[in-house]
Amino acid sequence: MHGSLGTSQNAPRLQQEKGKLPVTALGNRFHYLSWEPHQSPHTVAAAGFAYDSTLGFAEHYGFRHSYCLPFYPFNFEVGKAFEFLEIPLHVMDATLHHPNYLQLAPHEILPALVPMFQEIERFGGVCTVLWHNENFAPRIKKTGLGSSKN
Repeated sequence: MHGSLGTSQNAPRLQQEKGKLPVTALGNRFHYLSWEPHQSPHTVAAAGFAYDSTLGFAEHYGFRHSYCLPFYPFNFEVGKAFEFLEIPLHVMDATLHHPNYLQLAPHEILPALVPMFQEIERFGGVCTVLWHNENFAPRIKKTGLGSSKN
């Protein structure tokens, strides 16, 4: 599920959104990668998600928690892990091309990401990619991201 803006700190609203879906949502990623470390884990847990994949950077790609494996966030209030799995986000398409972020040309994207991919492979990790549906067309005029062969 894609928790809407404001739901990362509002468990009742997130639960309400989840309840409107015609199927059971197992996972979540908050809009704009919104995450408040003291509240958002409780919100995800209260909504009953099996996993979340919000923890990543919008401004650049890489390891927000210096980690490339899914993990159970720790709940310091009760001294044990939350029951949902956090699957860290490592790269988002908008990070690569958006005017407010890296502004990479299509031919620069893969060479820029290869060192991160190699580091993930070195540790037997998982690379999580957020690629918005508007960038799946064969040729996106707005960004040029439809082809990595440019």
